[in-house]
Amino acid sequence: MPTPKLPARKAGGKRVAPTNGGSLPILSAQELELDDGTRIPVKIPEGMPPQQAQALLEYLKANPEAAKEGAAQQPGMADKYQALKDDPDLKHVFDDVVKNGPSAFQKYWDDVDLMAKV
Repeated sequence: MPTPKLPARKAGGKRVAPTNGGSLPILSAQELELDDGTRIPVKIPEGMPPQQAQALLEYLKANPEAAKEGAAQQPGMADKYQALKDDPDLKHVFDDVVKNGPSAFQKYWDDVDLMAKV
């Protein structure tokens, strides 16, 4: 019996599963239909690996209550995010995170006054 071939290693030593070069068809969906017929809006973050996005969609289908709860919170969350982003007291935080990535936010966790605004 032949030995299965392992995926090639990328820089850094991690193995990466082979892909067909195309995107997964469900990733382009704007809505996800749950088993009960409910349709929820889906937004895959830009840059999310296709395998991770597919796993997210499968999780939402398998956990319809979590999917519905998340969909119900989306409009309010977008408004809250925009309000925080427009707050002049938080501008430096957003600029730092945009420039240095999400890990830059860690240095603000202990700032009680700043976190109270969030």
